[in-house]
Amino acid sequence: MAAIESGILCAAGGGHRRCFDLAGNLLGHSRARRNDRCGVKCLERSAHLPSVDKLLAQASSLIELHGRSLTTDAIRSVLDEDRSSIRAGGAPPDPSELLPRISDRLQEWTQSRPRSVINATGVIIHTNLGRAPLSQAAIAAMTAAASGYSDLEYDLERGERGHRMAAVEDSLKRVTGPRPPSSSTTTRARRRWR
Repeated sequence: MAAIESGILCAAGGGHRRCFDLAGNLLGHSRARRNDRCGVKCLERSAHLPSVDKLLAQASSLIELHGRSLTTDAIRSVLDEDRSSIRAGGAPPDPSELLPRISDRLQEWTQSRPRSVINATGVIIHTNLGRAPLSQAAIAAMTAAASGYSDLEYDLERGERGHRMAAVEDSLKRVTGPRPPSSSTTTRARRRWR
């Protein structure tokens, strides 16, 4: 059974009611109940939302910056949010606000993490804030080690596999004296003495 109500075609069958606009686009569906008008008022307001394709055509700068797939996901996310708001009785959004909201959503999704913060807690080595900042020398050493291959677990003198503690053992022996040094690189500390 089908009926046209305010430019929306509602068809019931198989225990469900589906509503389409006059262009044939599915606007929504619900479980069919007696005297159920399929939320026609909500569907009318949802019909004012632009299609994903229409928004994609207007979002070329976002596609160039973030790619088509991620931009499409952001558009769908914003439209789904608006449909939910309309179903809850809210007004349709202003069409001029959609692209800025989509841009904000993409910005939120692609923002690099972790973000820089200011430690105003008074705790110098704060676990929740990434412990303590590294010195410029440590950052430079990490950059040099990470920009190519290294002898992390390879003994160059013997030409065979070594262990990662080798790089710090001599320094730890000088600092700690004759007792075996230990350094943790994983949750389970690897300890080795030569």
